[in-house]
Amino acid sequence: MSEIPVYMESPSYALKHEEAEQYGVSHQANVACCEAIESAINENYRDNSLDTSCAKQIVERFGLSRTQVVLASTIRAIDWDGRISNENKAWAKKVRIPDEVGREYHVRDCHPGLTDLFCRAVRKMGARERQKSMSYEAR
Repeated sequence: MSEIPVYMESPSYALKHEEAEQYGVSHQANVACCEAIESAINENYRDNSLDTSCAKQIVERFGLSRTQVVLASTIRAIDWDGRISNENKAWAKKVRIPDEVGREYHVRDCHPGLTDLFCRAVRKMGARERQKSMSYEAR
């Protein structure tokens, strides 16, 4: 699923520009990514601890961009929740998400504090990727 691009326009834009199929495929991938995140969090939470290494498997399966879109959309929807760190809230505001219509792919079936920890792990992966690409470009 990581090869499916994230469609960044609204459903109405997709219809108007005959891109409904791309929108639909991307939206289904977003929903599947959300479900996978929820499963990963629930399966990797033991003894009051989340094994955040599960984030790597989600990113490998769905891609960093899609995983970030799902998490940012989720965090924006629960911006009022104090269990989400200010760092993750600020990050989520900077991530471009498709037309704010992602309610179907908001992470809901796990504790917001665990979603916050998972998001932090994904953000670290993104930072490492950016650093790798910057060092590669500097060569």
